[in-house]
Amino acid sequence: MQIHLEQTPVESLECDALIALTFEGAPNDRFKESLSDVYGSGEITGKIFEMTLVHRPQGFKAQGLPTNSLPPRCAAWLEPRCVI
Repeated sequence: MQIHLEQTPVESLECDALIALTFEGAPNDRFKESLSDVYGSGEITGKIFEMTLVHRPQGFKAQGLPTNSLPPRCAAWLEPRCVI
């Protein structure tokens, strides 16, 4: 596995998995619109240490978008990263 950190818009990254980190109880605003159906259905709950894999997310070139939830105490903003 090769891991690359990119500074380009996440929507244009072509990769196998684009990891989205969210804080417990707060949806990731960057993905809120594109994943509105998944958030609305309750599939992504934002519970700590929970992961949800979205295949071929709408509006992204990535093959998959795993969303991972972090504890609410994490104050630093973590940008999504592309894993190829």
